[in-house]
Amino acid sequence: MKGNAGTDCGFVAFTRKKPSRPVCTVRDDGVLLKDGVPFFPLGYFRVRPCEGNGFDLDRGIADMKANGMNFAHTYMVHGLGSQTVQKLYDELVAACERHGVMLYTEPADRKPNGSKFLPLCRKNLFRGLGYRMPLFWGIGDDTSMHLTVNDLKYIYRCCKSVDPDALTISADVAMGSSLQVPYVPYFDLLFIENYPIREETPQNDEMAKSASCVED
Repeated sequence: MKGNAGTDCGFVAFTRKKPSRPVCTVRDDGVLLKDGVPFFPLGYFRVRPCEGNGFDLDRGIADMKANGMNFAHTYMVHGLGSQTVQKLYDELVAACERHGVMLYTEPADRKPNGSKFLPLCRKNLFRGLGYRMPLFWGIGDDTSMHLTVNDLKYIYRCCKSVDPDALTISADVAMGSSLQVPYVPYFDLLFIENYPIREETPQNDEMAKSASCVED
């Protein structure tokens, strides 16, 4: 508070429910640990029903697992869109649980100022406490292009108040570090998006931007 004006806001959750899934942490040297054992995520981005998995999510996740992969990202979010999307999201969660594949998902849409954000975010975070596979919460996509620092801080606090053991990820464009630095306190892991990569030959300038983001 400053006088009678609020200067910040928070989100507090009271629950005795504890996650039933493995706990992931990050070691000081950057290595990801699953229940204290080094874990190296390898998998696919934007997992969804498609020709490659015969439009069968369980088959797709099973094939990933059989080929040494342990990680799946999705843009499908429970509670957004049609009943069909919600059903597919639930199928994906169940498949990841069956096959022991880590899920990288979002708690809600990326509009924290919208009226539907908080109820949906809270609902999905509490749902996540019951998941049996390792979990990342994606709290920003092209973050510095679409969210303010306060937006990201709000989403991050929502996640940590309900599910403090889950790691949060901000995915952002590799454009150099100056724009991203203010966001750093409000995520656990940075997913650097190396685009635009439009050529088959290496684009050294884009890779240099990525290196700058990591180093800083």
